[in-house]
This record gives sequence, structure tokens and C-alpha cells, in this order.
Amino acid sequence: MREWLQTEKGKASRSATMRRMWMKRKSYYVKFEIEDEERAYQMCGSCCVYCKTPAKLEELEFDHFIPINSGGKTETSNMLPACKKCNRGRGGKFDKDPYQWLIERFGQYYGEQIHHECLDILAQLGE
Repeated sequence: MREWLQTEKGKASRSATMRRMWMKRKSYYVKFEIEDEERAYQMCGSCCVYCKTPAKLEELEFDHFIPINSGGKTETSNMLPACKKCNRGRGGKFDKDPYQWLIERFGQYYGEQIHHECLDILAQLGE
């Protein structure tokens, strides 16, 4: 078991398990599995969906595109891979509309492009 946890698949599985445990402890709706994470990761080009920083799956976090505080759920059609810089801390989108946050963070032109790309990816993931 320890050897398996050191593999790429083992690290990703452990990360997904920890994320699900945290969400259940917080009583959030959870319908997002490791297969969903892997599919979203591949669709986003193996990088942060927002800033396009390449990263391994276990290095990324999965961001609620529509924040929980704004009614977003933890389900396939609302989760995107994001680096820690885009998902946490100062400048985070917590209670903000995703479109507004993207414009503030990346400017009008790139913010709109990223927003449209995110909506396309989420629509495909929700199918």
C-alpha cells in the first residue's frame, strides 16, 4: 500500500480522498470523484485552467467555479483544476461572480477568454 501511495495514481487518489473527507466534514454536497478530476485535468491541458501554469494532477486543487457561498455545488459541472495561487488567498474569488473575478485578475480581454473557456469545459464535463 505504501508503495502504491508513492505512485502518481496513488498520490492523486490520496489527494482526492482528503478533499472528499474535508467536504463531507463541512457538510457540502459531494458528487465529484477522482475520475472526474482526471477528466477535467486532461480537458484543461494538464495545467491551471485560469493562469495556464503546467502542473501535475496532485499539485493542483479543484476550484468551485461558482463559489459555494454563491450557491455552487461540488459536482462535475462546477469543478476546475486550479493552482494554489489562483484558488487561494488574496485575490481569491470566494463570494465574487466568476466573470467579475476573472476580469479583475486577468483584465478584460483575457478574463473574457478564460471565462468562455471555463464555461465550455464545464459544459463538456457535465455531459
